[in-house]
Amino acid sequence: MALEESRFFDSVENDNSYYADDFAEYFRMFLKDGVWKLGENLSVSPGNGLSVLVDYGAAMVQGYGYWLKDNDTGKKQLNLAGTTAQPRIDRIVLRLDTSLQTRRITLAVLTGEAAAQPVAPSLTRNGNIYELSLAQVRVGANALSILPEQITDERADASLCGVVEPRAVSDYLDQGVKTSDSPTFEKVTANIVVGAVYQ
Repeated sequence: MALEESRFFDSVENDNSYYADDFAEYFRMFLKDGVWKLGENLSVSPGNGLSVLVDYGAAMVQGYGYWLKDNDTGKKQLNLAGTTAQPRIDRIVLRLDTSLQTRRITLAVLTGEAAAQPVAPSLTRNGNIYELSLAQVRVGANALSILPEQITDERADASLCGVVEPRAVSDYLDQGVKTSDSPTFEKVTANIVVGAVYQ
């Protein structure tokens, strides 16, 4: 039998209570996962030795918000595992963990398997865990440091991370969108601004 739901309403004597995922589900309806913008937002760069730095920024993961804020201590440093006689590929990820023991989004390193022809480790997207990949880091055999050219930015890849945008934006392509400064309707294409309407 069908079940009607509607939200969100004030609670009177605790007759309306909501879980965190109820709010996240609401945002999932109209916002895609990803970083809020590209540029330096959560970008990955080499750190000292076998480490990388993640710049300040924000992201959305399955309707849950994440912020890496500047608290005057510098960018977030993530240390990579030691090297071996063969290279490997690690991933720098945002990991949403909705388990009751954790309930947060954190930066993490997925350490790949060392091999003559290494491949990047797979993302986990099941159960309580959902990961977005910010970058791949190729760690050379017996390496002592990470070079800029060994980091592959994956933020723009919608299948791995992506940039936050309205869901079903393609439904608006080739449709008339009224601009904020004109009474006329114009045909628009994706990823441009028409008046105050983002596509």
